[in-house]
Amino acid sequence: MRIGLITESVLGHRSFAQYVRDGLEELPGVEVTWRPVGAAIGASRLPRWARNYALLAGWEAQQAARELEPSCDALVVHTHTIALFCPPVMARIPTLLSIDGTPRGFDEVGAAYGHGSRGAVVEGLKDRVWAGTFRRAAACVAWNEWTARSLRTDYGIAADRVLVRSPGVDAGRWRPRDAARRPGPVRVLFVGGDARRKGLDLLLVWAGTPPGRRCEVHVVTASPPAEAGPNVHHHPPMPVASQALVALFQDADVLALPTRADCHPFVLLEAMAVGLPVVTTRVGAVPELVVDGETGLVVPPDSLPDLARALDRLVSEPDLRRAYGAAGRARALEAFRPGAFLETLVERLRTELAAPRS
Repeated sequence: MRIGLITESVLGHRSFAQYVRDGLEELPGVEVTWRPVGAAIGASRLPRWARNYALLAGWEAQQAARELEPSCDALVVHTHTIALFCPPVMARIPTLLSIDGTPRGFDEVGAAYGHGSRGAVVEGLKDRVWAGTFRRAAACVAWNEWTARSLRTDYGIAADRVLVRSPGVDAGRWRPRDAARRPGPVRVLFVGGDARRKGLDLLLVWAGTPPGRRCEVHVVTASPPAEAGPNVHHHPPMPVASQALVALFQDADVLALPTRADCHPFVLLEAMAVGLPVVTTRVGAVPELVVDGETGLVVPPDSLPDLARALDRLVSEPDLRRAYGAAGRARALEAFRPGAFLETLVERLRTELAAPRS
């Protein structure tokens, strides 16, 4: 089976793209040609008003789909955002859409992304356009039930064409430390490209409180945070799943992601696979990933008091950290097995290729 893989290449989508490409290439009888899109749009010299990501990335993806069509049996496109102009190609070749959140779902969390409503007429037109895109796909692979529910109820996609499967996490690469813990204070880790949206400012406020000052706070983000205390250590972004990044997780005691808006953040699965307890927020599909009171603590978004109470509790209770970390590792191995996502893709594509095309 010759599969054309077209993916967004920004933020956390890069992790997913690498995982799917590498995983598919390891399967017998599968040949993959990968086309990442969207990486250059943010660096474009076009004025901001002319850099509509969905339009530019969608056009880039359409060109990639047309290029791949003659030499591929099927396509996998991630995400729906870049599939905007792909329906003509999707009508001719079986295509799976991988989706971590729908436009309607994004509306729920969009304020923190700087996204707002453009009025009933425009929003209604957008719904029709996206519904048409989803219906052209042979099937939509929703990463979570939050997304699947929106596909079924908001866009009218038949249940048998909505597959629910998380991409999972490579628990062999992301695993607990082998050696004894390095001596020192409790270490709290934050990893996020969009620091403001991910709530880094809230974490830094906590880092300046008495419980926070007793901890090391390690921050992986693009720019060093301003006005950070001496207990805050900045690390520049690292290659996806690099040994240096994995080691930083393994050296931590807690992962904190007080995000204001997210759909399906990979970093939570990576932390659980490493055996870290998680403190995060109730947005998007996060409650499907982290079990509150079992693998971590899930608090309301943008609530510093709730965030502080959760961090204070984990920092002061090492037995609780160990219990949540062990439960998180077990959940990562059982519920987020990475091969299951790839098997779902290949099985559905084989079914589509065996069926007559209308």
